[in-house]
Amino acid sequence: MLFVILLFVFGGMKLDDWVQGLDFPLFTLLGAIVGVVLGIYYAIRDVTKL
Repeated sequence: MLFVILLFVFGGMKLDDWVQGLDFPLFTLLGAIVGVVLGIYYAIRDVTKL
């Protein structure tokens, strides 16, 4: 779960560096949200398999 979140946050940070003209870290924020949602999804999916 942590790996998924960090992967999306790091990717968002790289996209923010690549895209110029943004006043706030849009892609970092979106990456964090998507990473948390996917992390929770995978955690719930693993727990329900037990």
